[in-house]
Amino acid sequence: AIELEPENEHLFYWRGVYFLQRQNYELALSDFDRVLAIDGDYDDARLQRASVLLQLKRQAEALEDYAKLINKYPDDPNAYTGRAYALQLIGKERAAEEDLKRLMDIAPEQSVQMNVSALSAKIHRLRDQAEYESAIEIAEEIITLVPEDSIGYRLRGGIYWDLEWLVEAYDDYTRVLEIEPEQPDVLSARGQVQAEMGEWRPALDDLDIAADLSRKAGANLTLAFTLSGKALAFAGLDRIDESNRVFEESVKLCPTNPWVYYHRGVIMFRRGVYTEAKRWLQRSLELEEPALSARKKKRARSLVEQAAELSENH
Repeated sequence: AIELEPENEHLFYWRGVYFLQRQNYELALSDFDRVLAIDGDYDDARLQRASVLLQLKRQAEALEDYAKLINKYPDDPNAYTGRAYALQLIGKERAAEEDLKRLMDIAPEQSVQMNVSALSAKIHRLRDQAEYESAIEIAEEIITLVPEDSIGYRLRGGIYWDLEWLVEAYDDYTRVLEIEPEQPDVLSARGQVQAEMGEWRPALDDLDIAADLSRKAGANLTLAFTLSGKALAFAGLDRIDESNRVFEESVKLCPTNPWVYYHRGVIMFRRGVYTEAKRWLQRSLELEEPALSARKKKRARSLVEQAAELSENH
């Protein structure tokens, strides 16, 4: 359709939405950029582009889009919600609070939802800064605000996973799935947590479902993380050929994912292949999207040193 109508902004918009739903953020951004190049007043595309820019951690550019929308539509709650979220991500809490106050005037019926959104952004920032205790407190504040919603448990489960409090992470992810069954990203996370606990077969049960759902949805990032966990679980069961196969697929889907290299390095270290372990673990430390948790970075560095020493001795 685009080949037939290369100046039809609506076609680029809907393809951008398609890419966004499938976690292909760079391709989505390219299409939304094209929409706005054709029609600078295509406000839905600007709002979507801002959300993509947040996914790509390009907050300053997202803020520019939100500012343009707010200037044009000073009573648009979506733009204020997005901007408050972006401001929290970069630590501008006072400015975020001002947007939340404005939102309260515009749409008081959405006040709880908006507050939860801003608190969620704050948790993401605190996790990046390894301020886990504060992040847990805010996650629990969200759980108190919306106890029947999954978001607080989902966020707290992620923090527990960072801290390697694996039982607690498992419990929170289980609670999420009780509220919202068959969430591929949560099944993937719970499966990876179980793999790290050494519960290989239950891990594969979750990861198999997560992989199937991710493939159907075209969610390649979730699928890449899921396959990384499957590689670890297969190795734990000594199914090395299957571990190798899903590792290769995971890398093809997302070659910048540090977690797949971390898992690979751990597998190689356990198998005594120290040169390979060192290579993969070093690679995991070089990548930052998304970065390993602080504890895993520390473990990766320790294993790199051990692998270097052991490979020399061998």
